[in-house]
This record gives sequence, structure tokens and C-alpha cells, in this order.
Amino acid sequence: MLTQHQAMPAIVPGDEKTFQRIREAKKFLLPARTCSASVTFKVSPGNSMDGFRWSEASSICFTYPYKLFVPRPSIRSLSPTRWIYPVVYGGGLVSGDNVCLILTCCKATSVLVTSQAFNKVYKAKANQITRQTNHFEIRQGALLSVLPDFIVCYAGANYSSSLKVYLGDELILREATILENFEDLTIADRMYQFEVFGILVLYGRSEVVRDLQGRVFTELSAREDFGIIPERENLFCTSLTADNVRVVRFICADSRAAYEKVDRLLSPLYKLYGGSPFYNKY
Repeated sequence: MLTQHQAMPAIVPGDEKTFQRIREAKKFLLPARTCSASVTFKVSPGNSMDGFRWSEASSICFTYPYKLFVPRPSIRSLSPTRWIYPVVYGGGLVSGDNVCLILTCCKATSVLVTSQAFNKVYKAKANQITRQTNHFEIRQGALLSVLPDFIVCYAGANYSSSLKVYLGDELILREATILENFEDLTIADRMYQFEVFGILVLYGRSEVVRDLQGRVFTELSAREDFGIIPERENLFCTSLTADNVRVVRFICADSRAAYEKVDRLLSPLYKLYGGSPFYNKY
């Protein structure tokens, strides 16, 4: 996931008291407009690759101004992956918007959630918050890739975003990010010269995912050749949790550098996808 904020936010580790304070404050922030969308993907007769079969949307619904584009190629490619584009009419989220996407990937399906361009969050009115919630359910043998463009929050925006991925009843990973100014330290001060931060999560037991985890670890753990000055404007680090979840955190000076690096890290999957979701975006 790539996230870019014009206000230059930062990742701030907070304790439980901080999270509780934010939850209490948000009780008084009301959404003005609610819209939702849902889609379920099931396998259909067609090509298969790496254990995944051709995926079709068996049910889809949405409410204005939220819309889901699921392109259907006139000729089925060798790739079994279906691409889906969540779109908000008007070019962004306005004050009080509350959008929710529910997506289900049935057994052996491969689905890529991406976007046509970066989304914008506009200035919030008093006592209003803009919310975006995604609920994804991945069933046995399915692959879900969530690779949207970055989010741009304008000055004065009040934005809350949550992403929940269900793999049964077990909690695999919990990640929290707090973006706000503190009394003695602003967001811009904490970000220093960086403008983009992001988190890339890789998890799965299939061969294609495990192979990608190994490739990512190998590239990010390699040292520069002798005599080459280490990179200081674009920083990437990776860690592996107890449940074999590969988490890549990065911070970059601009979106172009972030796109280039993530594009290269995920390139082994593009044959399965049928192309790169970052093509011609940087």
C-alpha cells in the first residue's frame, strides 16, 4: 500500500492510551454520507496458473457515488487474475464521506485490487470525519493482491482508514498508524525530507507467495557494493513475524521512487497478474 500526504505525515508508534484517546474523540465525529460496495469472486472454466483458476465476479453491488469496475477482456488471457477498480465519482472523498468495500475471494481465485489514479481526501468540515473501510475475506487456496495508488490528504483533512483481511478466525497481523500533530512536534517536522511512507504485507502458504517473500528478503538485505554510497532518500526495511508474515516498511522522498522500488519487488507476480498495476504511473 502506498500512501502520500501533502501534509507530510509520519508513522508514530502509540500506546493503548493514545489509541483510546483517539477512539473517544472520534465518537463525536459523524459521517455525512455513507456508501458501500460488495463483490464475490468464484472460479470459472478457463485458464489456470500456479494453482489459481480463472476468476469471475459472481455477485457485485454498489451505491452511488461508489462504483466497482471489473474489466472483462474480450479474449481470455493466460492470466487467471481478475482486476477490480474501486472508484469514487468526483475525484475524491469529501468531508463526511463513509465508504466501505466488502470483497470475498473464494477457493482457488486470484484477484487484484488496484486503482486508475491516486485518490484525494478534501478538507473536513467541523465535527466531520472521512472514513474508508475495507473488509476482505480470503478463502482456502485463493490469492488477493491489494495494490492501489497512494492517498493524498489535503490540508485540514480528517481521514480514517482501516483494512481488515480475514483468513479464518485467527488474527495474523495488527498494524496501527497515527497521523496527527502534537504540541511540540508537527507532522512535517517528523517527516523531515520524506513525503511518502508505505507498508507492504506478504503472507501466504502457496509456492508463488513464499518465493516472492524470499526474493524480497534477499534484495532488501543485500548490502551496496564497495564504494557505493548507501541510499539516504529512500529507505526500505523488512521483518518476518512468528506467523511467517513478511512486512516491508518504507519511506521515500517522492512517490516516483516508491513506485519504482515496489514495482521491482513485485515483478515476479506480473505474469500471474497479466501485467503490472503500476505501468505508466510514474
